[in-house]
Amino acid sequence: AKLMKKFISVLAILIVAISLCGCEVIDNLKGKIFSEDEPKTNVITEEVSTDVANAIHVSVYDFDTFNPLTTNSQSVKDAMKFVYEPLFTLDEQITPVPVLADSYTIAEDGKSVTVKLKQNAAWHDGTAFTAADVRYTLNNIINGKTTYAGAVSQISECRVIDNYTISISLRHSMPNPVALFTFPIVKKNTPMEVNQRYMPIGTGPFSYYGKISIDRYMLVASDYYYMGKAKLSGVYIDVVPDNHRYFTMFNSGNSDVCNAKLISGFDYTPKANVRVNDYVSDELIYMGINH
Repeated sequence: AKLMKKFISVLAILIVAISLCGCEVIDNLKGKIFSEDEPKTNVITEEVSTDVANAIHVSVYDFDTFNPLTTNSQSVKDAMKFVYEPLFTLDEQITPVPVLADSYTIAEDGKSVTVKLKQNAAWHDGTAFTAADVRYTLNNIINGKTTYAGAVSQISECRVIDNYTISISLRHSMPNPVALFTFPIVKKNTPMEVNQRYMPIGTGPFSYYGKISIDRYMLVASDYYYMGKAKLSGVYIDVVPDNHRYFTMFNSGNSDVCNAKLISGFDYTPKANVRVNDYVSDELIYMGINH
């Protein structure tokens, strides 16, 4: 069906745009996402146009803040995956794949993990990503200042060994403790209050450009990204009033992605011979309706 073909095309774009880390084919994706001959520079050399043809559109609702640790909106958390990264992501076998982490070792008793961090990652303001940022993030989560408290209930302490090494202690022995560390990492001293004027600064492939209209924000490909600058130039984020509008934006072609965790596809399914398919990845669940 026409809508399904459109969805498959959108999905193909999003796999390239979003799945920057966290799967076995990351080396193959590098050639599609990043230009090998494009210089990796830490200097923004020209003004960014807000009219970008090579961009995708995403929608968010229940918008409260772009801080990925304090927002209560799942749609905002999804959008901020363009900007922020975790230490690890999980592949289809629930195996941890390093993102901001470089490697890790688990103690024999399973009660502590030592994580080596990437040394070439940088925040979008040009400052280096270090272990202090990880400790700051973890301490705020442990102290209940974020929406991720449940994810770290087994973590008792995070210690900095050096600028690029941390040691994380657990309350109990666990078989796969690294699977806990999939929450976004924020920069040290990031404010933890819920504020709509919060300006996100991450380490991901896209950086925050700003608000460009009443209900539209823009992300642009970051010059600081350690894998090189993304070929996709930008991401538009449209703020919508509710999940019904969130879905209709996708259904009408005004948004390029719809997370099936946030809506019931059957509520929008025509009463006919229709099949609803879920497309699952380690980052988002994409939904397409075929009839």
